Amino acid sequence: MSDAIGGYFSLEVPRFDGFPYPVAHRFQSARAAFAALLDQGRPARVWMPSYLCDAMLEPLAAASVPTSFYSLDADFMPDGSLQPGESDWILYVNYFGLHGESAKAVATRYGSQRLIVDNSQAFFCPPEEVLATLYSPRKFFGVPDGGLLACAAFTPVAPSEDERSPSRSLHLLTRLDGAVEKGYAQFQEAERSFSDVAPKRMSRLTNALLDGIDYDAARRRRNANFRQLDDALAHVNEFSFAASEQNGPLCYPLLSRDEGLRDALIANRIFIPRYWPDVLQRVGPGSREAAWVNAVHPLPCDHRYGESDMARIIEVVRKRISA
Repeated sequence: MSDAIGGYFSLEVPRFDGFPYPVAHRFQSARAAFAALLDQGRPARVWMPSYLCDAMLEPLAAASVPTSFYSLDADFMPDGSLQPGESDWILYVNYFGLHGESAKAVATRYGSQRLIVDNSQAFFCPPEEVLATLYSPRKFFGVPDGGLLACAAFTPVAPSEDERSPSRSLHLLTRLDGAVEKGYAQFQEAERSFSDVAPKRMSRLTNALLDGIDYDAARRRRNANFRQLDDALAHVNEFSFAASEQNGPLCYPLLSRDEGLRDALIANRIFIPRYWPDVLQRVGPGSREAAWVNAVHPLPCDHRYGESDMARIIEVVRKRISA
């Protein structure tokens, strides 16, 4: 069908030429990309970290691929519970975009051609020479859908294009119009729609929006915000971070046992997620993963914000922790 000429206008989207992963396969979500990979590779079993969102288990259930879980040590490395068989795959998450070196170490220890690196929280970390790397642009940018699969071993196919992006855009438009709290229910509804993991091609809308992002500026702003938070809060953070790992991170993960900190942030309209309540169903209450669910505070440091916004976050955290 030829393109239409004339009529009403669409959104005006600027175009940059800096999309970092032009050869990656584009799907409607990272979990759909994972589903496409499973369909091509058919592993005997996939080993998943216990500290993981349940959404990434949906493709495994849909493909009837057996799943085992492994625990992590204090450095986010797999512990002795990871015992893969010869035909098994391993998925490792580059947590917060700050554990790229750990992903390399996992590849060295267990074999690169069975490793899937989940960079859903690490958009700016380039793919390593592993079986596959997954990305989720939705966690970093205001787009209605999108998942990327960097994989040389297989050529996954998505027979049709995702056509639900207009309905998934309501929360993006609502927030742009200033109604942040009002858009949250719309955001949740959009997220629920991704439970259908049947692979589809990324929508035209998301492709256009991704072509309109200045990625280098976004990465640099995230790094500057992260450094500002770390300079101010490192002394109260039970996590520590290598400077070499700071490459456009998802957030500033503050590990604090202060039970009122999350509520204090929300009371000041600083909204943070909880990674991930689902985890508590498969780990013991005294486990490291359970502690992370309750004590990790992912402070925003993304490119929407600047120095004054980080100062506001720092002030709230300091007031609460020193109270």
